[in-house]
Amino acid sequence: MGSNKGGKKTVTGQVYVINPLALEIGDIVLSAADPTDLASRLIRLSTRGNYCHAAICTRVGLLMEAKATNDGKGGVRRSSIMRIVADDPLSLRVLRLRSLGRVFAELKPPG
Repeated sequence: MGSNKGGKKTVTGQVYVINPLALEIGDIVLSAADPTDLASRLIRLSTRGNYCHAAICTRVGLLMEAKATNDGKGGVRRSSIMRIVADDPLSLRVLRLRSLGRVFAELKPPG
């Protein structure tokens, strides 16, 4: 997957982003990173999946995500949904719980 981050050009020239207004709090955003990134390739190989990164929507247009750093410490950060770009729409996926109300109803204490 190409990216326009850091001034890189996408392979196809077309850039895809997720509409921030289409996200709801609690949505999970999956993405695939640059195929030349070794860590991303290792994650996809070891999980046998198409994605190597996940973030959760906490506010309209904002995500919380774990992020590695060069010093090896890493941490959790808040970032804009607009930072996640792809040159292939299959590199992005949004997961949403179907019926949040039903799940909360099942978790109520008996009484």
